[in-house]
Amino acid sequence: MPSLREGLGRVLARRREVRRLAAGRPPYRLVIFDFDGTLAQSEHWFLETYPAVAEAFGFRPLEPGLLEELRGLPSRVVLKRLRIPLWRLPSVARHLHGLAAEAPPFDLYAGVPELMRELVARGCTIAIVSSNSETVIRRALGSELTDLVSFFACSASMFGKARRFRAAIAATGVRRQETLAVGDETRDVDAARTARIACASVTWGAAARPALEAAGPDFWLASPDELLALVPPA
Repeated sequence: MPSLREGLGRVLARRREVRRLAAGRPPYRLVIFDFDGTLAQSEHWFLETYPAVAEAFGFRPLEPGLLEELRGLPSRVVLKRLRIPLWRLPSVARHLHGLAAEAPPFDLYAGVPELMRELVARGCTIAIVSSNSETVIRRALGSELTDLVSFFACSASMFGKARRFRAAIAATGVRRQETLAVGDETRDVDAARTARIACASVTWGAAARPALEAAGPDFWLASPDELLALVPPA
């Protein structure tokens, strides 16, 4: 088991690596967050809910071992493995939004509230682009953190985030070169590439690192506070 000193050393090394990768880039003044798996711990709820959803819609159940296999695959391949056709996604999303609205608010990951407060204190603008509903997201954030968000684009189609990224940039008036998307899936990286903005992948969400590495994010974040290395104080 690593000592406290070793653990601290690894954290500091990670922060230095993030700063090194950011060298020469404009400071980011707009951060566009994904919600599920990035800000909020919704995976446990989804895994509890999925069996009934799979039965209702005729999707493949999550057999033992399948979940870990899916973590290492791109988002579109995950859908194919679960036998979820793209044309069913809107109706599935509406069904899940209804269930999530009736569930208790999702917990945020440790460090997320502090990160959001510090970003705004540094003059950074926060946006949230998510496939989840705005009602569910606002309930999880609470009034204080919701007030820190300048732009919401929710109920986005699973592979339609790039258009929402562009809308966030237009609405906030921040340059594309100063915009960073933060998410936990390969589709977040793909959308950022389509919108021609930088992206950071978090290591605590749904996708495993090999799948994300293949997508090629600009940055890796092992904890929420590492993002602050990319947003220097104004």
